[in-house]
Amino acid sequence: MRFWITYFHRQSGKFTNKIPLDGIPLSKLKELFGIPPQNPMYDAYPINSSEKIHFFELFYGVEFNFQKYNYYVETFSESK
Repeated sequence: MRFWITYFHRQSGKFTNKIPLDGIPLSKLKELFGIPPQNPMYDAYPINSSEKIHFFELFYGVEFNFQKYNYYVETFSESK
């Protein structure tokens, strides 16, 4: 299962882009977002705390702009 940071324009709500989260274990995402072990994490989870922001800045080099975008971690099927 592959996870992504997705971001949406705050005013229009339109999808803007996605950033792949390669190499991150599902267990780490569950720990970071406080998700129970049995939950497969199929929903969109907002990046809305300093702990989450710091983690993705440090390990994935994400430069957040919360004045312009809302950010989420999610998984979805990709067409090939």
